[in-house]
Amino acid sequence: MMIEDNAKAQRPAANLQRSHPHFDVRCSRLISFVNGAAPRVLRGRRLPLITALLLLVSAIATARADDGGIAVSGTATVKARPTEVEIVGVITGEGELANDASVKFHDSRKKALAALENLKNPDLSVESEGSDVEDSVDPQQQMRLMQGQTNEQVKAHTQITERFKIKLKNADKLEQDKLLETVLKLIDTSRDAGLTIGTSQPTNYYQWQMQMQNGGGNNGALVQYKIPDTTDLQTEACRQAIADARAKAQRIADLSGVKLGRVLSVKDYSATDTAPNSGGNDHAVDKEAVSSSIGDIPLTVHVQVLFEIEK
Repeated sequence: MMIEDNAKAQRPAANLQRSHPHFDVRCSRLISFVNGAAPRVLRGRRLPLITALLLLVSAIATARADDGGIAVSGTATVKARPTEVEIVGVITGEGELANDASVKFHDSRKKALAALENLKNPDLSVESEGSDVEDSVDPQQQMRLMQGQTNEQVKAHTQITERFKIKLKNADKLEQDKLLETVLKLIDTSRDAGLTIGTSQPTNYYQWQMQMQNGGGNNGALVQYKIPDTTDLQTEACRQAIADARAKAQRIADLSGVKLGRVLSVKDYSATDTAPNSGGNDHAVDKEAVSSSIGDIPLTVHVQVLFEIEK
């Protein structure tokens, strides 16, 4: 017997093709028989005959499915505090000459890194993501040129930009108020030292135009709270999801008057596929969990479990 955890216990015949791969072959042969190979006396009664044959195929397919067991879905959500905080900072140096830009850039870089080092926080680290060198145009001059208010030649400057990741580890060891205080101090110190926190703001018309085309620039989230490795969380969530599925299956078995047996198969929809009845909106589970909020980060697992029915 196959018992499915589905509000619509009666499937229409039209849905059998998706559930039973051989359904379309059987039907096509039967319908071909009625349309061509059937005796002429039967051709005038095609509709009743086709209906009867479809019901017969439906009964055969259902009987085959009924040998499976009890199929149910299970869901569980676990939460944990972030262990790491990440802030993005940008240092920029600009000058009419490349050498001027280089001097300004290195002075700003030295000042910013010294300010962060002076915080004397052993859990604080700064990682560089590399630097870029590009042309930059005075935004006021560029705007006047775009509006046709000047004929003067636009002078391009050289701009050097370096992006940093400011990381704070062991964030879960701090009370939430203390963690917030530490994060705010990091932001203030970085800004006072000349770092741009978050997505860098455009310095000319072309940068502004590109930023608008890519979604409008800064979304307001200056800080990311992370759990770099969610392996243990996923394991616990999976355990709870299977327990949830077992409870559902036991309830169905009790109502059906059968005895619940061992687990025949388990499929984790969170990792590879779309969970049942999710409408296709489930996300794939990543090893890293990220949130813009300072509180607990949730992780949800969906499983599909098939239980045996003991004879």
